Amino acid sequence: MRIQTLLALIVLAVGVPIAAILGIHMYMSTTARSLHPDPESVPSVTHVSPSREWTDDVEQGRQIVRAGLTGQNLPGLSVAVGVGDELVWAESFGWADLDDRVPVANEPFLTFMRKQIFEPLGMDDTRADSATEPIPDRVTSYFPRYAADPRYGLHLMREIDYSCYAGSSAFLSTPSDLVRFGMAINSGKLLQPATVQLFQTSQRLPSGEETGYGLG
Repeated sequence: MRIQTLLALIVLAVGVPIAAILGIHMYMSTTARSLHPDPESVPSVTHVSPSREWTDDVEQGRQIVRAGLTGQNLPGLSVAVGVGDELVWAESFGWADLDDRVPVANEPFLTFMRKQIFEPLGMDDTRADSATEPIPDRVTSYFPRYAADPRYGLHLMREIDYSCYAGSSAFLSTPSDLVRFGMAINSGKLLQPATVQLFQTSQRLPSGEETGYGLG
């Protein structure tokens, strides 16, 4: 009887979690909403029409994008292709906002950041760097004059135009706004927790060794 009871407990201990996982998977699968059920019905906005030379290639690209949106259940995607020194195709597919059905981003990067990130999070003191516009309350940059040690005095740093850089180098901010940004990430207000975890997971070299640095 003790052996049978022990076996029954083991079966329960193993079986119940498996059943729960399968149940959750079935529930998520059956209740998931397909954003674009039909690839051919995915809305699109053409920003740069292809020339006759690229018509067939672009049409194939459209089919690939629409199939990808449907297969991965993505809200939207914006595509641009250049050949040589010519932009031969630019088109956006799907939705930039699911609730309001706003078509996808021919929106400048800085405009997107202001409307989608800075304004909703109350980051009023964060803005794009500029080499031509005066920026109030901007600090003056210095560097140590000797041995990388500021105790020996400071030199005025030469002016550097960061406005052409991508990512964080394009913006000027304050400690308070950066804390607002960090809290929005940690709380799930800005990104889904799974996305944050992906960004913060260490990358691996081909050897399997961790780099100690994530995508984010």
